[in-house]
Amino acid sequence: MGKKSVALVISLIFVISLIVVAVGYIVSNSELCGGAYFSPDSSFLHESEFEKGNGTGLYTMELAVGPNLANHDDDCDPELIKITQIRVSLLDLDWNVSYDAELYHIDVNRGRFSGDDCHYKDVLTNHSSNVSKDNGTLFPVRFVNSIDASLGEGIPHVLEPDCFVKTYLSKGDKIVVYGSGSEADGPASGGWTLRLIYNPGGHQIGPDFVLPE
Repeated sequence: MGKKSVALVISLIFVISLIVVAVGYIVSNSELCGGAYFSPDSSFLHESEFEKGNGTGLYTMELAVGPNLANHDDDCDPELIKITQIRVSLLDLDWNVSYDAELYHIDVNRGRFSGDDCHYKDVLTNHSSNVSKDNGTLFPVRFVNSIDASLGEGIPHVLEPDCFVKTYLSKGDKIVVYGSGSEADGPASGGWTLRLIYNPGGHQIGPDFVLPE
């Protein structure tokens, strides 16, 4: 075999090795099969919309449906969406961002903090309480997490077992946006938009949720 042939074979082996390594890297570094990590199951979000509480100033959306567990019994199926992976953006009529926050940061369900040994439990619980008491001036968006045990919610986090429990976006969860009324003093009004952003990829999940007039 000539030198050129040997060099060609070596180059071919090198290229194949790179491909194998790249494929292995993608699979091993994605939570699910080869990039499904970037495609969470958000189809159920299209089934819900905001409703206006007459005179209260509150716009409430309760998720009417959630992810179908039958679609998550295999590692290659779309993943459930953890609330720690979601940001909410509240957009005014001119599409300016009026408020932006991570969903877990505005969660008023203090049940997500567990364990007597959690060093941050008091801080987290106090913050959750402050969000709950606010009338929308500081926190114009609020998340009310409904724990669904069938999804495995309520299980301590592997890395932080004393502080956080697993929580996913699921049926019964509520998002409340604060406008002006008897129970609210927030900035929102009809026509404003709430958008959910998936943190790992930075792209939108679900539709734009427009507040009713």
